Amino acid sequence: MGGVGKTELAVKYAREHINDYPGGVCWFNLRSSNIATEIISFAKNNLQLEVPQKDFQEQPLTLQQVEWCWVNWQPPDGVVLIVFDDVTDLENFGEYLPTNNRFRVLITTRLREIDD
Repeated sequence: MGGVGKTELAVKYAREHINDYPGGVCWFNLRSSNIATEIISFAKNNLQLEVPQKDFQEQPLTLQQVEWCWVNWQPPDGVVLIVFDDVTDLENFGEYLPTNNRFRVLITTRLREIDD
């Protein structure tokens, strides 16, 4: 349900626990955007990473680019909080989440029954 304070609660948590995340806090608003595009753009623009554009066969990448971003995240150490705010599509969402345990993920969504 919209308007019940999910985002505000996430903001409050991030602010109150900023010192628990020496690697930083990264916020992605996914209401009207693509998770892969947001992660790749953030890595290029804010982390100054040269994200690979094609594989060795000159095929476009997406999931591999996102995985590359997580592996090469800057700074290279310290626990990082990743907030995915207002997730509207859970199809294949898990594929784009970081697998390295230095990342903590907080997700807000209006979707119900997200365990299906």
